[in-house]
Amino acid sequence: MPQCRLRSKKNIDHNDKLALNGGFKAISPSGEQDFELKDRLKNLLVFEEGRVVLSNGLHVAYRDSKGIATIGYGFNLQDGAAAGVLRLVTTKTTADLIEKTQFLTEEEAQSLLLLAENVAITGVRSFFPDFDAIDLPRRVVLASMVYQFGAGGFGKFRRLIPAVEGRDWPTAVLSMEQSQWYKSDSPKRARRMAEAVRSGSFPASAILSADAPRDSGVPAPSPQPGTPDPAKTPSPRRGSWPFDQ
Repeated sequence: MPQCRLRSKKNIDHNDKLALNGGFKAISPSGEQDFELKDRLKNLLVFEEGRVVLSNGLHVAYRDSKGIATIGYGFNLQDGAAAGVLRLVTTKTTADLIEKTQFLTEEEAQSLLLLAENVAITGVRSFFPDFDAIDLPRRVVLASMVYQFGAGGFGKFRRLIPAVEGRDWPTAVLSMEQSQWYKSDSPKRARRMAEAVRSGSFPASAILSADAPRDSGVPAPSPQPGTPDPAKTPSPRRGSWPFDQ
């Protein structure tokens, strides 16, 4: 995947009040972790959100197509909750990141991604109480949409939500295809998501980390001090990331 790829859309409440009410601790109603959902969703988001990095690998702030200051994997620096979320993972400030006097490490960018991912999973469960009964490929797509739009933006897909509740996938796809998202805002991304909902298969980028080839563009977790470099030590599964539950 390219090192520099800009998103074509971001909703202003993208970060979705991440720091409030412990919302980043997203778990299933049974309290069990859903590793595969989170892992596939993470890799899909890495691909779809893209990143802008310096030659030394540090993430630098950029303006997306809507002019919103962004960093890492689609993290909205202008959202009202951004400062509070950043404090969960770093002492760097939104102002310094926007001014490009500070940058994020890959580990910090991954941490922000996982916080936002967990909030997206919590958000999508609020729309679909039986979310765990939906097949996994479509769960990944629905969670990715909440990540992109925020819960408020996703709620505007008024025909999509009841169609998903009724497992009426043709109507769900039609709702996606008739949206501004599909027609002009993020047409390539929307087409990939719509096709996954239509077919019930995973989007190509929603791979498991264990299955990712070395040159896939999926960033490996940053090694912790005193631990082997994962690039030099093959492992059947990725190591723990910050905020993994």
